[in-house]
Amino acid sequence: MRLDAKLLRSLLYERDIKQIDLADKSEVARITVNKVCNGGSCTYETGKKIADALGMKLEDLLEKR
Repeated sequence: MRLDAKLLRSLLYERDIKQIDLADKSEVARITVNKVCNGGSCTYETGKKIADALGMKLEDLLEKR
């Protein structure tokens, strides 16, 4: 699955959250957070952890096609 990388980067910028901080809060490896922020795919579990760490629903972060 792919999260909307542009939206994710915007959220991090608006909330003044660094990728390393998101990685710590979501318990996802920093390199994985970086990959997802740059448009890479991730598992459902990783996407859910990132969404939960941001206080959002996973569906709201998914890439729209």
